[in-house]
Amino acid sequence: MGQGCFDGDEFRATERASKALAEKAKAGGARVFYLGTYQPNPAIAPVLVAGERRIATLMGARDIEIGQTWSGLRQADPKTAWLHSDGQHPGHATTALMAIRVWQAVSGERVSKAPCVGGELYYHAPSEDGFFHVDRQATPVTCLVAPSVAEGFAKLP
Repeated sequence: MGQGCFDGDEFRATERASKALAEKAKAGGARVFYLGTYQPNPAIAPVLVAGERRIATLMGARDIEIGQTWSGLRQADPKTAWLHSDGQHPGHATTALMAIRVWQAVSGERVSKAPCVGGELYYHAPSEDGFFHVDRQATPVTCLVAPSVAEGFAKLP
């Protein structure tokens, strides 16, 4: 898979749909962001990042890059839980990276501490009213990554 994948009909349809969606969001007063993803296959990862940048630019969206950073961090610290036990979905460290990157893009601020929640990290179902509620007083406090790992994320661009 190379740069030629950007010339296919499916990619053009994705570009058109993404641009139309961004235009509608902007017309409604929204700021538009494009949250990138990650790819463990080193042959595909750069192509994925290039495609994400291309679509973000086309949309006039702020690109929240994940893939390149994820690959570098994962290579530097392979024992960290980057992937869920299924080997595909984000693990705690990837979830923290994405949360920190989104926070930085939306707020313009640097993260000062590890992302943590009171109580259990994962919920199996929403409450009776259909919403998730976070109780900041709940214990134990569960963090996605250790504070030392989050400090490293805070230095990201």
